[in-house]
Amino acid sequence: MITESNYLKIEELPDGSLKLTLTEDGREFLEESQANGWKNVWWELLEQTSCNGSYAATDANEVGGLTDSPMILNYKDTEDDGSVLLHDDNKLWWYPEYQVIDEFKELLTEGFIIFTLAE
Repeated sequence: MITESNYLKIEELPDGSLKLTLTEDGREFLEESQANGWKNVWWELLEQTSCNGSYAATDANEVGGLTDSPMILNYKDTEDDGSVLLHDDNKLWWYPEYQVIDEFKELLTEGFIIFTLAE
């Protein structure tokens, strides 16, 4: 399955990984964000897809994890108080290399990044 937005093309790979490829608008956004200190970048990059009911940025606090890695849910359902509801059919991807590789610089350099399916 491939999903496209103004900033990203998102593809679930056969091994379960998630490939995020920058569009030209996405590259411009990241370059501007780099100058501004990366604030809320994942949420901004994924805003269009999350508003349409698919791929959404999340973090360990929302899903009960113990990592600072960026994370992506296949969709995000929330309670009225803003807490995240996880369902049996949710998929969660993370970027395990976050401790040694800057994910935004990787995106800018390579044009894509691969997130690993959490199991």
